[in-house]
Amino acid sequence: MLTGCTPELVGDDVPAMTKELQEQQYKAIHISTPGFKGSVHNGYTAALTGLLRQFDKIARTDGEQQPARKNDRLVNLLGIIPEQDVFWRGNLKGLKDSLKGIGADANVLFGPEADAQEWTTIFNAALNVSFSAHSLDVCEWLESNAGIPYVHFDGYPVGAHQTGELLRCVGKQLDLEQGKVEAWIARKENSERYYILQFLDAYYKYGFQKRFALVGDSAAVLGPARFLTDPLGLLPSLIVVTDDLPQLVRDSIVRQWKEWQPDSEAGIIFESDAKIIEELLIAKEIELLLGSSIERRAAERKGIPFVPVSFPLAERIVLTKGYAGFDGAFTLLEDVGDAILGNAESDRDGRGTHPKPAFSGVGVEIQFQGK
Repeated sequence: MLTGCTPELVGDDVPAMTKELQEQQYKAIHISTPGFKGSVHNGYTAALTGLLRQFDKIARTDGEQQPARKNDRLVNLLGIIPEQDVFWRGNLKGLKDSLKGIGADANVLFGPEADAQEWTTIFNAALNVSFSAHSLDVCEWLESNAGIPYVHFDGYPVGAHQTGELLRCVGKQLDLEQGKVEAWIARKENSERYYILQFLDAYYKYGFQKRFALVGDSAAVLGPARFLTDPLGLLPSLIVVTDDLPQLVRDSIVRQWKEWQPDSEAGIIFESDAKIIEELLIAKEIELLLGSSIERRAAERKGIPFVPVSFPLAERIVLTKGYAGFDGAFTLLEDVGDAILGNAESDRDGRGTHPKPAFSGVGVEIQFQGK
Protein backbone atom coordinates (compact mmCIF):
# COMPACT_ATOMS: atom_id res chain seq x y z
CA MET A 1 0.00 0.00 0.00
CA LEU A 2 1.26 3.47 -0.92
CA THR A 3 -0.30 6.16 1.24
CA GLY A 4 -1.21 9.51 -0.27
CA CYS A 5 -1.92 12.82 1.43
CA THR A 6 -5.49 12.05 2.56
CA PRO A 7 -4.78 8.85 4.58
CA GLU A 8 -1.79 10.51 6.20
CA LEU A 9 -3.72 13.67 7.14
CA VAL A 10 -6.78 11.92 8.55
CA GLY A 11 -4.64 9.42 10.45
CA ASP A 12 -5.61 6.12 8.83
CA ASP A 13 -3.75 3.30 10.58
CA VAL A 14 -2.27 1.83 7.41
CA PRO A 15 0.41 -0.25 9.22
CA ALA A 16 -2.33 -1.99 11.23
CA MET A 17 -4.39 -2.68 8.12
CA THR A 18 -1.32 -4.07 6.39
CA LYS A 19 -0.53 -6.33 9.33
CA GLU A 20 -4.09 -7.63 9.28
CA LEU A 21 -3.72 -8.55 5.60
CA GLN A 22 -0.41 -10.27 6.31
CA GLU A 23 -2.04 -12.33 9.08
CA GLN A 24 -4.56 -13.49 6.49
CA GLN A 25 -1.65 -14.74 4.35
CA TYR A 26 -1.78 -11.86 1.85
CA LYS A 27 1.53 -10.55 0.52
CA ALA A 28 1.16 -6.93 1.59
CA ILE A 29 3.43 -4.10 2.68
CA HIS A 30 2.90 -0.39 3.28
CA ILE A 31 5.04 2.61 2.34
CA SER A 32 4.42 6.18 3.49
CA THR A 33 4.41 8.35 0.35
CA PRO A 34 2.29 11.50 0.88
CA GLY A 35 3.05 14.29 -1.54
CA PHE A 36 3.65 16.84 1.22
CA LYS A 37 6.75 14.93 2.34
CA GLY A 38 8.69 15.95 -0.74
CA SER A 39 9.14 15.69 -4.49
CA VAL A 40 9.00 12.71 -6.82
CA HIS A 41 12.70 12.24 -6.07
CA ASN A 42 11.90 11.70 -2.37
CA GLY A 43 9.08 9.38 -3.42
CA TYR A 44 11.47 7.27 -5.49
CA THR A 45 13.83 6.89 -2.55
CA ALA A 46 11.01 6.17 -0.09
CA ALA A 47 9.34 3.61 -2.35
CA LEU A 48 12.53 1.65 -3.06
CA THR A 49 13.86 1.63 0.49
CA GLY A 50 10.41 0.81 1.86
CA LEU A 51 10.02 -2.10 -0.53
CA LEU A 52 13.49 -3.47 0.22
CA ARG A 53 13.02 -3.20 3.99
CA GLN A 54 9.82 -5.25 3.80
CA PHE A 55 10.78 -7.49 0.92
CA ASP A 56 10.61 -10.61 3.05
CA LYS A 57 6.86 -9.98 3.47
CA ILE A 58 6.18 -10.34 -0.27
CA ALA A 59 8.94 -12.73 -1.36
CA ARG A 60 8.06 -16.26 -2.37
CA THR A 61 7.90 -18.65 0.55
CA ASP A 62 7.56 -21.97 -1.28
CA GLY A 63 9.42 -24.38 0.94
CA GLU A 64 12.39 -23.25 3.00
CA GLN A 65 13.70 -19.89 1.79
CA GLN A 66 17.31 -20.07 0.62
CA PRO A 67 19.84 -17.31 1.34
CA ALA A 68 20.69 -15.02 -1.58
CA ARG A 69 23.48 -16.43 -3.73
CA LYS A 70 25.70 -13.77 -5.23
CA ASN A 71 25.90 -13.43 -8.99
CA ASP A 72 29.38 -12.07 -9.66
CA ARG A 73 28.26 -10.48 -12.96
CA LEU A 74 25.01 -8.89 -11.84
CA VAL A 75 24.54 -5.17 -11.13
CA ASN A 76 21.51 -3.17 -9.99
CA LEU A 77 20.99 0.11 -11.90
CA LEU A 78 19.54 2.81 -9.65
CA GLY A 79 18.69 6.50 -10.00
CA ILE A 80 16.85 6.54 -13.35
CA ILE A 81 13.43 7.66 -12.07
CA PRO A 82 10.45 6.51 -14.17
CA GLU A 83 8.49 9.39 -15.75
CA GLN A 84 10.62 12.07 -14.03
CA ASP A 85 13.33 11.07 -16.49
CA VAL A 86 11.28 11.40 -19.68
CA PHE A 87 13.64 9.01 -21.51
CA TRP A 88 13.74 6.48 -18.68
CA ARG A 89 12.80 3.42 -20.75
CA GLY A 90 15.35 4.13 -23.46
CA ASN A 91 18.00 5.15 -20.94
CA LEU A 92 17.66 1.92 -18.96
CA LYS A 93 17.83 -0.11 -22.18
CA GLY A 94 20.89 1.79 -23.36
CA LEU A 95 22.70 1.17 -20.08
CA LYS A 96 21.69 -2.49 -19.98
CA ASP A 97 22.85 -3.06 -23.56
CA SER A 98 26.14 -1.27 -22.90
CA LEU A 99 26.86 -3.46 -19.87
CA LYS A 100 25.90 -6.61 -21.74
CA GLY A 101 28.78 -5.99 -24.12
CA ILE A 102 31.35 -6.55 -21.35
CA GLY A 103 29.61 -9.64 -19.98
CA ALA A 104 27.71 -7.96 -17.15
CA ASP A 105 24.01 -8.50 -16.41
CA ALA A 106 21.83 -5.64 -15.20
CA ASN A 107 18.70 -5.40 -13.09
CA VAL A 108 16.88 -2.28 -14.34
CA LEU A 109 13.80 -3.00 -12.15
CA PHE A 110 11.36 -0.84 -14.13
CA GLY A 111 9.85 -0.83 -17.61
CA PRO A 112 9.80 -3.33 -20.47
CA GLU A 113 13.49 -4.15 -20.08
CA ALA A 114 12.91 -5.42 -16.54
CA ASP A 115 12.83 -9.19 -16.34
CA ALA A 116 10.07 -10.72 -14.22
CA GLN A 117 12.69 -12.13 -11.83
CA GLU A 118 14.66 -8.92 -11.31
CA TRP A 119 13.00 -7.91 -8.05
CA THR A 120 13.78 -11.34 -6.61
CA THR A 121 17.48 -11.07 -7.54
CA ILE A 122 18.23 -7.56 -6.23
CA PHE A 123 19.98 -9.06 -3.22
CA ASN A 124 22.00 -11.40 -5.45
CA ALA A 125 23.80 -8.54 -7.22
CA ALA A 126 27.52 -8.00 -6.81
CA LEU A 127 27.33 -4.24 -7.35
CA ASN A 128 24.90 -1.31 -7.27
CA VAL A 129 25.40 1.53 -9.74
CA SER A 130 23.86 4.89 -8.81
CA PHE A 131 23.19 7.61 -11.40
CA SER A 132 21.52 10.09 -9.07
CA ALA A 133 22.02 11.48 -5.60
CA HIS A 134 18.43 10.40 -4.96
CA SER A 135 19.44 6.72 -5.11
CA LEU A 136 22.33 6.98 -2.66
CA ASP A 137 20.15 6.14 0.35
CA VAL A 138 19.03 2.96 -1.43
CA CYS A 139 22.64 2.02 -2.22
CA GLU A 140 23.75 2.65 1.36
CA TRP A 141 20.88 0.52 2.71
CA LEU A 142 21.79 -2.35 0.39
CA GLU A 143 25.45 -2.06 1.34
CA SER A 144 24.65 -2.15 5.07
CA ASN A 145 21.98 -4.84 4.95
CA ALA A 146 22.97 -7.02 2.00
CA GLY A 147 26.72 -6.40 1.73
CA ILE A 148 26.44 -5.05 -1.84
CA PRO A 149 28.99 -2.29 -2.59
CA TYR A 150 28.10 0.60 -4.86
CA VAL A 151 29.63 3.13 -7.23
CA HIS A 152 28.06 6.53 -7.85
CA PHE A 153 27.99 8.76 -10.92
CA ASP A 154 26.49 12.25 -11.09
CA GLY A 155 24.21 11.46 -14.01
CA TYR A 156 24.03 8.79 -16.70
CA PRO A 157 26.77 8.56 -19.35
CA VAL A 158 26.23 9.71 -22.95
CA GLY A 159 28.47 8.51 -25.77
CA ALA A 160 31.55 6.35 -26.07
CA HIS A 161 33.93 8.23 -23.79
CA GLN A 162 31.57 8.55 -20.82
CA THR A 163 30.12 5.05 -21.21
CA GLY A 164 33.66 3.73 -21.44
CA GLU A 165 34.39 5.31 -18.04
CA LEU A 166 31.35 3.52 -16.60
CA LEU A 167 32.25 0.15 -18.10
CA ARG A 168 35.87 0.30 -16.98
CA CYS A 169 34.69 1.08 -13.44
CA VAL A 170 32.12 -1.75 -13.42
CA GLY A 171 34.56 -4.15 -15.08
CA LYS A 172 37.13 -3.45 -12.39
CA GLN A 173 34.58 -3.86 -9.58
CA LEU A 174 33.33 -7.18 -11.02
CA ASP A 175 36.84 -8.34 -11.95
CA LEU A 176 35.85 -8.85 -15.58
CA GLU A 177 38.36 -9.60 -18.32
CA GLN A 178 40.01 -6.26 -19.12
CA GLY A 179 40.72 -7.19 -22.73
CA LYS A 180 37.05 -7.88 -23.41
CA VAL A 181 36.03 -4.61 -21.79
CA GLU A 182 38.51 -2.58 -23.84
CA ALA A 183 37.60 -4.36 -27.08
CA TRP A 184 33.90 -3.54 -26.61
CA ILE A 185 34.66 0.10 -25.82
CA ALA A 186 36.98 0.41 -28.84
CA ARG A 187 34.32 -1.04 -31.12
CA LYS A 188 31.79 1.52 -29.91
CA GLU A 189 34.30 4.39 -30.18
CA ASN A 190 34.83 3.49 -33.83
CA SER A 191 31.08 3.44 -34.40
CA GLU A 192 30.66 6.87 -32.82
CA ARG A 193 33.53 8.28 -34.87
CA TYR A 194 31.93 6.97 -38.07
CA TYR A 195 28.53 8.55 -37.40
CA ILE A 196 29.93 11.91 -36.31
CA LEU A 197 31.97 12.07 -39.52
CA GLN A 198 28.78 11.40 -41.50
CA PHE A 199 27.19 14.60 -40.34
CA LEU A 200 30.17 16.96 -40.55
CA ASP A 201 28.88 18.60 -43.75
CA ALA A 202 25.71 19.64 -41.93
CA TYR A 203 27.76 20.65 -38.88
CA TYR A 204 29.69 23.25 -40.86
CA LYS A 205 26.92 24.27 -43.26
CA TYR A 206 24.38 25.08 -40.57
CA GLY A 207 26.72 26.25 -37.82
CA PHE A 208 26.29 23.55 -35.21
CA GLN A 209 28.96 25.01 -32.95
CA LYS A 210 26.61 27.07 -30.82
CA ARG A 211 26.63 28.40 -27.29
CA PHE A 212 24.07 26.32 -25.44
CA ALA A 213 22.20 26.13 -22.14
CA LEU A 214 20.76 22.96 -20.64
CA VAL A 215 18.03 22.76 -17.96
CA GLY A 216 16.90 19.63 -16.09
CA ASP A 217 17.49 17.10 -13.32
CA SER A 218 21.07 16.49 -12.19
CA ALA A 219 20.91 12.91 -13.47
CA ALA A 220 19.91 14.09 -16.95
CA VAL A 221 21.96 17.21 -17.69
CA LEU A 222 25.62 16.50 -16.99
CA GLY A 223 26.05 13.59 -19.43
CA PRO A 224 24.41 15.37 -22.40
CA ALA A 225 26.30 18.58 -21.58
CA ARG A 226 29.62 16.74 -21.59
CA PHE A 227 28.87 15.01 -24.90
CA LEU A 228 27.74 18.20 -26.62
CA THR A 229 30.94 19.87 -25.43
CA ASP A 230 33.35 17.03 -26.16
CA PRO A 231 33.45 15.40 -28.68
CA LEU A 232 30.80 17.47 -30.47
CA GLY A 233 32.47 20.84 -29.96
CA LEU A 234 29.50 22.97 -28.85
CA LEU A 235 30.10 25.70 -26.29
CA PRO A 236 28.38 25.36 -22.88
CA SER A 237 27.19 28.65 -21.49
CA LEU A 238 24.80 27.73 -18.68
CA ILE A 239 23.68 24.51 -16.94
CA VAL A 240 20.67 24.73 -14.63
CA VAL A 241 20.04 21.82 -12.24
CA THR A 242 16.42 21.82 -11.10
CA ASP A 243 16.17 19.08 -8.45
CA ASP A 244 16.72 19.73 -4.76
CA LEU A 245 20.15 18.46 -3.72
CA PRO A 246 22.21 18.60 -0.50
CA GLN A 247 25.03 21.11 -0.53
CA LEU A 248 27.70 18.39 -0.53
CA VAL A 249 26.19 16.91 -3.69
CA ARG A 250 26.04 20.35 -5.33
CA ASP A 251 29.69 20.94 -4.51
CA SER A 252 30.58 17.54 -5.98
CA ILE A 253 28.73 18.27 -9.23
CA VAL A 254 30.46 21.63 -9.66
CA ARG A 255 33.86 20.12 -8.84
CA GLN A 256 33.44 17.27 -11.31
CA TRP A 257 32.29 19.59 -14.08
CA LYS A 258 35.42 21.69 -13.60
CA GLU A 259 37.53 18.53 -13.74
CA TRP A 260 35.79 17.39 -16.94
CA GLN A 261 35.84 20.81 -18.61
CA PRO A 262 38.60 22.86 -16.94
CA ASP A 263 38.57 25.50 -19.70
CA SER A 264 34.79 25.91 -19.80
CA GLU A 265 33.27 29.21 -18.72
CA ALA A 266 29.85 27.60 -18.20
CA GLY A 267 28.31 28.13 -14.82
CA ILE A 268 26.22 25.53 -12.99
CA ILE A 269 23.22 27.00 -11.21
CA PHE A 270 20.89 25.11 -8.87
CA GLU A 271 17.43 26.58 -9.28
CA SER A 272 13.85 25.26 -9.48
CA ASP A 273 11.84 28.47 -9.88
CA ALA A 274 10.65 28.60 -13.51
CA LYS A 275 10.47 32.41 -13.63
CA ILE A 276 14.01 32.84 -12.32
CA ILE A 277 15.30 30.21 -14.75
CA GLU A 278 13.65 32.00 -17.68
CA GLU A 279 15.22 35.31 -16.76
CA LEU A 280 18.64 33.65 -16.38
CA LEU A 281 18.28 32.18 -19.87
CA ILE A 282 17.14 35.46 -21.40
CA ALA A 283 20.10 37.30 -19.88
CA LYS A 284 22.63 34.73 -21.09
CA GLU A 285 24.25 34.78 -24.52
CA ILE A 286 23.04 31.44 -25.88
CA GLU A 287 22.18 30.15 -29.36
CA LEU A 288 20.67 26.75 -28.45
CA LEU A 289 18.49 25.72 -25.52
CA LEU A 290 17.80 22.22 -24.20
CA GLY A 291 15.23 21.88 -21.43
CA SER A 292 11.63 21.14 -20.50
CA SER A 293 8.45 22.48 -22.07
CA ILE A 294 8.59 25.30 -19.51
CA GLU A 295 11.82 26.61 -21.07
CA ARG A 296 10.38 26.68 -24.62
CA ARG A 297 9.10 30.23 -23.97
CA ALA A 298 12.64 31.46 -23.31
CA ALA A 299 13.83 29.92 -26.59
CA GLU A 300 10.96 31.58 -28.47
CA ARG A 301 11.74 34.94 -26.88
CA LYS A 302 15.36 34.64 -28.00
CA GLY A 303 14.50 33.12 -31.40
CA ILE A 304 16.87 30.17 -30.96
CA PRO A 305 16.57 26.39 -31.54
CA PHE A 306 14.93 24.47 -28.71
CA VAL A 307 15.33 20.76 -27.86
CA PRO A 308 12.82 19.30 -25.35
CA VAL A 309 14.83 16.91 -23.19
CA SER A 310 13.59 17.10 -19.59
CA PHE A 311 10.45 16.89 -17.43
CA PRO A 312 7.78 18.19 -17.94
CA LEU A 313 7.50 17.42 -21.64
CA ALA A 314 4.44 18.30 -23.73
CA GLU A 315 5.78 18.55 -27.28
CA ARG A 316 6.63 14.95 -28.01
CA ILE A 317 5.77 11.33 -27.34
CA VAL A 318 8.67 9.38 -25.84
CA LEU A 319 8.50 5.58 -25.81
CA THR A 320 11.85 4.00 -26.64
CA LYS A 321 14.14 7.00 -27.07
CA GLY A 322 17.04 7.47 -24.71
CA TYR A 323 20.32 9.38 -24.48
CA ALA A 324 22.20 7.06 -22.12
CA GLY A 325 24.91 4.64 -23.18
CA PHE A 326 26.78 4.27 -26.44
CA ASP A 327 23.92 4.64 -28.91
CA GLY A 328 22.08 7.29 -26.90
CA ALA A 329 24.59 9.82 -28.17
CA PHE A 330 23.29 9.34 -31.71
CA THR A 331 19.73 10.04 -30.58
CA LEU A 332 20.87 13.25 -28.87
CA LEU A 333 22.82 14.24 -31.96
CA GLU A 334 19.77 13.69 -34.17
CA ASP A 335 17.50 15.70 -31.86
CA VAL A 336 19.90 18.62 -31.64
CA GLY A 337 20.47 18.50 -35.39
CA ASP A 338 16.73 18.48 -36.13
CA ALA A 339 16.22 21.54 -33.90
CA ILE A 340 19.07 23.50 -35.48
CA LEU A 341 18.08 22.64 -39.05
CA GLY A 342 14.42 23.34 -38.32
CA ASN A 343 15.29 26.74 -36.90
CA ALA A 344 17.48 27.50 -39.92
CA GLU A 345 14.64 26.65 -42.32
CA SER A 346 12.26 28.82 -40.31
CA ASP A 347 14.65 31.76 -40.52
CA ARG A 348 15.09 31.28 -44.25
CA ASP A 349 11.32 31.10 -44.86
CA GLY A 350 10.70 34.15 -42.74
CA ARG A 351 13.49 36.40 -43.99
CA GLY A 352 14.43 34.91 -47.33
CA THR A 353 18.08 34.56 -46.37
CA HIS A 354 20.19 31.64 -45.29
CA PRO A 355 21.32 31.87 -41.66
CA LYS A 356 24.89 32.89 -41.08
CA PRO A 357 26.91 30.07 -39.46
CA ALA A 358 27.24 30.67 -35.73
CA PHE A 359 30.93 29.75 -35.80
CA SER A 360 31.92 32.21 -38.55
CA GLY A 361 35.46 33.32 -37.88
CA VAL A 362 35.98 30.74 -35.13
CA GLY A 363 38.23 27.72 -35.48
CA VAL A 364 36.22 24.50 -35.13
CA GLU A 365 37.67 21.19 -34.07
CA ILE A 366 35.78 18.04 -33.16
CA GLN A 367 37.71 15.94 -30.67
CA PHE A 368 37.51 12.16 -30.70
CA GLN A 369 38.14 10.26 -27.53
CA GLY A 370 39.92 6.94 -27.47
CA LYS A 371 42.25 5.40 -30.02
